[in-house]
Amino acid sequence: MRVWVVGLAVLAAACSKGGADGAAKPDAPAKSTADACGLVTADEAQKLLGGSAKQLAENGGAAGYDQCQYMHEGEHIADTATLTLQRLPVTLAAKRQALTANGDKFEEVPGVGDGAVWVPGMSFLYVAHGGETLVASIASNAPDTKAKSIELARLALPRL
Repeated sequence: MRVWVVGLAVLAAACSKGGADGAAKPDAPAKSTADACGLVTADEAQKLLGGSAKQLAENGGAAGYDQCQYMHEGEHIADTATLTLQRLPVTLAAKRQALTANGDKFEEVPGVGDGAVWVPGMSFLYVAHGGETLVASIASNAPDTKAKSIELARLALPRL
């Protein structure tokens, strides 16, 4: 009986490593377990928002996505800015289709992740990473929200 159990364990271990030659078989890319708030530090949020930043509740919004937000409140309401990181369990191709179907205008952003699009009307940068999409957004009335959102994505991507 022990020989049979040991034999099954050896067979299972060999199968988990791939084929008979021991080469690993390609699987779907491993999903990161890092939550959205693990992708940016409070200090980085403050730098990107240009001042003090308060982390908002991690409730995922109405859809319950893995989301992290920081908010900067300035002296005037026009000084308010938000940083949002959100992990979507969809591909960027699917997100592009949804944006197109909604009539949203977007532009390709080369050199970020596995592909990226900027949606100026939302101040959202959608970035492909493996089989998911990272949303990186710095929303404010400052003229550099796209550049800041790209900077945020580049900070977060290596942590996925």
